[in-house]
Amino acid sequence: MKKLSAFIPALLIFLWVIGAAGVFKAEFFSFRLIPGLLNMSSEERASFAGGPAYSLFSKAVSTIPQDKKVYFLIPAGQKNGYLPGKARYYLYPRKVAAVTLEEFNGADKDDYIMLVAPVGEIDTGRLPDEAYIEKVFDHTDEKFRAVLYRVVKGNG
Repeated sequence: MKKLSAFIPALLIFLWVIGAAGVFKAEFFSFRLIPGLLNMSSEERASFAGGPAYSLFSKAVSTIPQDKKVYFLIPAGQKNGYLPGKARYYLYPRKVAAVTLEEFNGADKDDYIMLVAPVGEIDTGRLPDEAYIEKVFDHTDEKFRAVLYRVVKGNG
């Protein structure tokens, strides 16, 4: 009977580990990422975690003077969403106006236009003509597009 009473807790722990394996699937997967993350710089780790938006915000902070205005183009219905809030956070003290492409009616010379959206969600063909804007940063992967433009002629 003593052997059986010692066996039951071990059996319960074994069954719990088997049952919980599905719940901890993400944790098991993350162990494979640790060696790569340890070899990255802090900037590379932040970019890895933040995705294309962080790369764009990082480039924008180093490029855009603090007295300039940034038009952050967003998909319809996301005016007070996560990305506009992050843009305001990272780009402070620059003025950030979150607008949809339909609301955007031009910008002054040396202002900036920023776009972070799922590929195909914003029709970039509706942006001002290339004579009015120049591309400063562009990152596109299979899911997201992050672009930063500088306005070279006002009200484009």
